[in-house]
Amino acid sequence: MTSPTNLQRAVWAEAAINVFREQTGCDHEESLGDLLCDLRHWAGFVGLDFEIALERAQIHFELEVQQ
Repeated sequence: MTSPTNLQRAVWAEAAINVFREQTGCDHEESLGDLLCDLRHWAGFVGLDFEIALERAQIHFELEVQQ
């Protein structure tokens, strides 16, 4: 199985943002920040450390854009 491309990853993210926007009525400009805020709420409710997840995401992003 081949690794997904960064374009594919962006397409997945767009699909998630579109569902979020449909559910919340959030506009395009606000959608990323609002989703991140809501994910922070979710992480707190389920006992995950949002800051650690952000750090991990940054590391993954840096590795993926180098490929």
